[in-house]
Amino acid sequence: KFPILGINITGNFIPLWMMSAFSAFNIMLFKNFFDSVPLSIVEAARIDGKGEMGIFTRIIIPLSKPIIMVVAIFTIVASWGNFMWPFLILKKETMQPVAVMLYNMQSQLSVDKYMVVMMLSVIPPLVIFFCFSRQIMGGMAIGGVKE
Repeated sequence: KFPILGINITGNFIPLWMMSAFSAFNIMLFKNFFDSVPLSIVEAARIDGKGEMGIFTRIIIPLSKPIIMVVAIFTIVASWGNFMWPFLILKKETMQPVAVMLYNMQSQLSVDKYMVVMMLSVIPPLVIFFCFSRQIMGGMAIGGVKE
């Protein structure tokens, strides 16, 4: 059990989600993105009478769709191929990600079939990327302020 919260860390996704959510790489991506938001947009919203929470929810979050999609794709792809922590924490076969399932299947399949299954396991992250690539390429030019 996790001593502070009294949560059993084996057999559930909470520790895996915490590691993904607090990834230093993702935090730096968000920080750099938010630093690049033009202050003129925020100042214009303040002049229009928006509070800090209104500015964040009505202006910053809609402009953040590209970085949210990038972080979501990176997290999904990383979780898809993650092996060590799920192997140690998730004991139920129905909860294990693809990498752990492939490791468990290794002894059951011939080498040819195993290679085919490994190749097919790459397809879902690629499909996710191609489906959401349009949101990634969208920028802050949408609804921006002309200078």
